[in-house]
Amino acid sequence: MGNGMNKVLPGLYVGNYRDSKDSSQLAKHNITHILAIHDTARRIHSDKHYLCVMASDTPDQNLTQYFSLCNDFIHAARLRDGNVLIHCLAGMSRSVTVAVAYIMSVTTLNWKDALKVVRAGRNVANPNLGFLKQLEEFECTRLIEERRRLKERYPSLALVYKDQEQCALMLNNYEELLQSRSICEGNCALGETCPSGLCSLELDMSSGPHPKGNRAPEPIKDLSQKCTEVRALAVPEAALAVLAAGPDPALRVFEVWLQLHHHDQAAESTCPPVG
Repeated sequence: MGNGMNKVLPGLYVGNYRDSKDSSQLAKHNITHILAIHDTARRIHSDKHYLCVMASDTPDQNLTQYFSLCNDFIHAARLRDGNVLIHCLAGMSRSVTVAVAYIMSVTTLNWKDALKVVRAGRNVANPNLGFLKQLEEFECTRLIEERRRLKERYPSLALVYKDQEQCALMLNNYEELLQSRSICEGNCALGETCPSGLCSLELDMSSGPHPKGNRAPEPIKDLSQKCTEVRALAVPEAALAVLAAGPDPALRVFEVWLQLHHHDQAAESTCPPVG
């Protein structure tokens, strides 16, 4: 999560909040457009094109309503040779869900294979269960219409073959990563170290470790202490150091850090949020 943004398609990257603020990374990957989707999404760089979507990382948050808007933003940018960064807070759930929906919409892949494409590039990709259900429902009820809409609005075939080639490569890479234990599908055995850290998210907070999990969650009572520690930190890198200690509940700690520290630049924001 703290190793930088990751390329999932030509001109399409997924990352976290820190990546979105890192001018050196943005320059390295020639990022021209930024899609920010989290609770406090806002414009940070005046020289970038932004789409800001206000959305929480909760299973009942409706992301499907934003798929077409996000697809237009991403696709139009890529057709103009722009490079797009999609980011949320940790670059695991909301941003990944949007990337998967886009890949489904511009290729022939189903949601499961589109998620594999993203995971092959970013092994911490792990949408919450509610978002996975929304992707499945999107595939069953709206995907055909969304593909038709995009083809009518953007008839250019400039990206079709490049995306097909890249997706085939990423799916092949995914299988190799799976076999080499460099990535997992959330099914590591109890006591087994998960290469991606995803299995730690398969835990029942009320009854202890899930049979597929390998690490018990921290008690909720510890969050107040962690929040105090994070509040004392003054840089995103330090907050991410806490985050790296465990995705759950450290993700919530990171959100607390952002809520405490984002106001310093809020007055500079000129990106009207959606949602």
